[in-house]
Amino acid sequence: KISVVNGDGIYSSSRVYSVGNFDSGLSSVTYPRTFKHTLGKHAEQFSGYDQHDSQELAIYLLDALHEDTNRVTKKPYIEKPEQGEDESDQVAAEKAWGIHLQREDSRILEHFMGQIKSKLECPKEGCGRVSTTFDPCMYLSVPIPGAMDKEMKVTFFPLHPNLTPVVLTVRINKTATIAAAKKKIAELATEAYNFDENELLEDNIQMGDIWSEEIYAFYGDDHEVDRIRETDTTHAYQLRTKASIMEELNAYEEVQKKLSSPNKFPTNPTTQNSTLDPTSRAELDENDQWQNVLQGFLKQPMSLYQYTNVKRSTHEQRLEFYGKLLRFIRKCSDCQEVKSSDADMEEYDEEEKKSQSPRPLSPVEAVAADSGLSLEEACQTSTSFKNINKPHDLQVFEYCTSKYLAFINHANSPKKEWNEDGIIIQIVFKKNCSALKSRSSWKTVAAPLIMRISPTLTVFGLRQELGCRIKNAIHIDVNEPGNASPEMFIMKQMALSYDTSFSRNYSTSKALGSITEAHLEEGLSVLAKASDDDEKRFVASLVGNEGKVYIGIPARLNNAFNIDRLESREEFLSQQQKEENASSGSNKVTVLDCISKYCQMEQLEESEMWYCNRCKDHVQAWKQFHLYRTPPIFIIHLKRFHFSSATHRRNKIDTLIDFPLTDLDLRDIVMHWDEGEEPIYDCYAVSNHFGGLGGGHYTAYAKADDGTWSNFDDSRVTSGVDESEVVSPAAYCLYYKRKDVIFDSGSLSENFSQEVSNDEAMDGTSDDGTSHEDMDVDKAKDANGESPPTFFDYSNIASNIDTDFEAAKKRFFDDYNAQSEM
Repeated sequence: KISVVNGDGIYSSSRVYSVGNFDSGLSSVTYPRTFKHTLGKHAEQFSGYDQHDSQELAIYLLDALHEDTNRVTKKPYIEKPEQGEDESDQVAAEKAWGIHLQREDSRILEHFMGQIKSKLECPKEGCGRVSTTFDPCMYLSVPIPGAMDKEMKVTFFPLHPNLTPVVLTVRINKTATIAAAKKKIAELATEAYNFDENELLEDNIQMGDIWSEEIYAFYGDDHEVDRIRETDTTHAYQLRTKASIMEELNAYEEVQKKLSSPNKFPTNPTTQNSTLDPTSRAELDENDQWQNVLQGFLKQPMSLYQYTNVKRSTHEQRLEFYGKLLRFIRKCSDCQEVKSSDADMEEYDEEEKKSQSPRPLSPVEAVAADSGLSLEEACQTSTSFKNINKPHDLQVFEYCTSKYLAFINHANSPKKEWNEDGIIIQIVFKKNCSALKSRSSWKTVAAPLIMRISPTLTVFGLRQELGCRIKNAIHIDVNEPGNASPEMFIMKQMALSYDTSFSRNYSTSKALGSITEAHLEEGLSVLAKASDDDEKRFVASLVGNEGKVYIGIPARLNNAFNIDRLESREEFLSQQQKEENASSGSNKVTVLDCISKYCQMEQLEESEMWYCNRCKDHVQAWKQFHLYRTPPIFIIHLKRFHFSSATHRRNKIDTLIDFPLTDLDLRDIVMHWDEGEEPIYDCYAVSNHFGGLGGGHYTAYAKADDGTWSNFDDSRVTSGVDESEVVSPAAYCLYYKRKDVIFDSGSLSENFSQEVSNDEAMDGTSDDGTSHEDMDVDKAKDANGESPPTFFDYSNIASNIDTDFEAAKKRFFDDYNAQSEM
């Protein structure tokens, strides 16, 4: 009788398979073509000849058989309840189970269905939202402990110079991202250095792959940790916080605003309200033509190129040039032609003139005012400007000056290319190991550093930060007079260079700062000064994100650096890791370990976020499962196959899982059972998988009523298998029955067949529409007139196997070819 909910007819199809295939006359081998064909019609995922998963097939058959034999034909809609705050587990579980029985009720459910307690907890502080439900479960799919875990050594470099780097042992899931690894590193480093809570966050950690004392690759947060190989050298660096970078950037902008304030320079009415005609303004604005025009007013035209290039001049230099422009405008505004032109064009309000405070004149302006110079004479006496011969020229010059001020303010404003969070650079140490003047004499020494720097950090400022960072590795035998900072005295003598690419060719690097490697190779003893133009340049604008900065140590200062201090590090194990190492006397993994792993609390991935109705947000909740009650027939699926959605890679886990064939005791794990139904199980079947994902082979072990084990491998059945062979790395699905369950294959088959006959008698036909006259399931005979073996009577099949396997195989292909021709 087929349920109105499903209608697939799998119940009938399974009976056709168990009887019809024995009518072929080959009693020793059963060909499941009819069954597979019928199954493929109802479940397309099992059609064709691709490799199919035995666990998926078993669960599909159980689910289909349940639906076909479901006593509930009209399923009411009932919302799944959550456990109340004051509700006990037993009350909530019975309530959920009763609701489930209103929709699902069959023999399959009675024998195979258990109940899982599922708990979700919101991770947000102060929320406290907990959702607990009791869900039905037909099988238990358990992870294999350690199989998907990756253990790697990571050297952590703290920001504080007085702290020694430590080597951390990071154990994390292979599918986890670098962001999760950084979070784990932050937890371990906090314990190692006794940091305050939230003193070290994962956002302030940068990981990198080290090769030949340089950063070979920076790891991004979205990278998988599985890309890190066992032979790789991995470093993690503590960085300055993004908040401190932002504070430094804001402070710099405030200072620059004060420096560029209009009150700092002499003003002129015409610079505030330009009298230049709109047509001339438009011409000067188009394609920044004002720069070319302003260049024509300069006696040294190329100097403007320097002051309009942010990489060739500092903000202070640009402001100084702007002041020079204003002073010349003031000088020209007192010339005879300008005064007469102003008198003809506009009469200034006397009250406004009185309200304006007199401005002090510079000596040059005073001379110009007393002498009444003309514009031509003002240009002749100027060392910087020319070609201002009439008032219109001065108006153009004034407008170009105002455009130059706008350029200065724009160049000094927060740039789009400036990262407000700072940029990441690596520091590479090189020593001059030869007296030869060649780049080949420079050798990389010590481990590199990774730093987060502000966009406003100058080259000289970088020397200061580096001096503080590595001061414990610097020592000077003789203190210099007045030298309060020995490390800074050393850093002022270092040759800095940079490379914006990941090229490992040192010859492509460019000089950074006022001290070059040529100075060091020639033996010159020079010190970098903060006032040097090259030392004022911004490192970030030159090096770029993830660029390199090389520190060249001159040969004469080799003894001033203690390389061993830069290379020193200590091993660290957390208290939990020490306890785990002490308790791990054996590396053997048991099925109980797998179940315990299944029941461990873990945090959801970003792709599995849960909606918290209290926070009104999707969160990475903490989840935990508990086995509330287990069924009479307990199926355990070992998750041996893994697929990574990030890398699209598949792999199989071949770890040996030790499982008992008798007395699997789950009383310490299961929360509830009725009297006389203790969760103690015996194994009666095992589904095995050999090979990989590209191609594999399934076999099975099954236990007969007499306690002997048989191995089922396609058409070959081997009886009397030793129990030690049953437990193997190929075990994939474990089938257990509770000890109180009476397992009699004969009576079970009779009861099962009787139930089928009763159901079919109600409509006079079988499930596929065949009448009882055409096919009587209970009276079917094979070619020898014997009743077919039942589902669970494996000894019948084993005893009738043809000893000549080659002959059986030949008959198989002959029969297959005959079927194909039909």
